[in-house]
Amino acid sequence: HARVICLARALSKRTVHAILRHIQRSLVFNVDEDSVDFRPAFECYPFRKGSWMDTTMQDLLADFVDEVLLPYARSRYGAAGCALSDILVRRYLPGERRGHDVHCDSRAMVTANLGLSDPSDYIGGLYAQPKPEADSRRFFSLGPGRFAAPFVRPRPWSRS
Repeated sequence: HARVICLARALSKRTVHAILRHIQRSLVFNVDEDSVDFRPAFECYPFRKGSWMDTTMQDLLADFVDEVLLPYARSRYGAAGCALSDILVRRYLPGERRGHDVHCDSRAMVTANLGLSDPSDYIGGLYAQPKPEADSRRFFSLGPGRFAAPFVRPRPWSRS
């Protein structure tokens, strides 16, 4: 069974709206090829390789990262040294990217997802697929401000 941990409200509606306003007005999205499907990525990294790249996003998300995300990951996976590597913001707009092919975030010990859009605004969404068969997919609602992380077993890893 796919197991996903969801926290009902990790960020306030006010913070989510501030993040969305900043994303819409200020972030520059990279359109280089995506590593999964080689289409334009439409992505931005406000936090990259352990450092904040965007001070507004830092103001909006640093407390969440320090007080919710990292303590959760360290406790849940018994990884006291777990640290944030990247924050990726991806957009899906008409005429641009409308989805992302099936993939596994194999370079991450834990991948967390934070909802920014209301699920009634789109079709599909985030899902877990514990088996190779598509019928094992389990979609779940990730509303604005909700945080989700798949259950993963920590495994030895190294930087490449």
